[in-house]
Amino acid sequence: MKQQQIEVLGEFYDYSKKLIPAVETVISELKGNRQEDTEEFLNMVIHGINWTIEVLNHTMDIINAGEAIIDKEQINEGILGLERAIREKDDNGAAEVLKDKILPFLLVLNARAAVITNQLLN
Repeated sequence: MKQQQIEVLGEFYDYSKKLIPAVETVISELKGNRQEDTEEFLNMVIHGINWTIEVLNHTMDIINAGEAIIDKEQINEGILGLERAIREKDDNGAAEVLKDKILPFLLVLNARAAVITNQLLN
């Protein structure tokens, strides 16, 4: 089981190299630089965030082994805030949640995945 978790974290690590810049781009677009495909792009980013949450759910025990690195309740609050902003068509609110809650989570998870999968050496 642990080896499978490490493999999944490795997949997340590789994927996060694309997801993190995508989140940064969609934040910019939502803050006033909306493009023709922003809605579609945002949906793709949300799909990636949802997949990341699935990864987190299956790997939480090794991510937080020894110390609490990720606070799942904090992430859930961020997800709920993002859902609310999107439902209310509040681009600025969605951008703020992505910037303040989701992006930091992705960066921490990326760093932790790198440590666990020894990606720092590659």
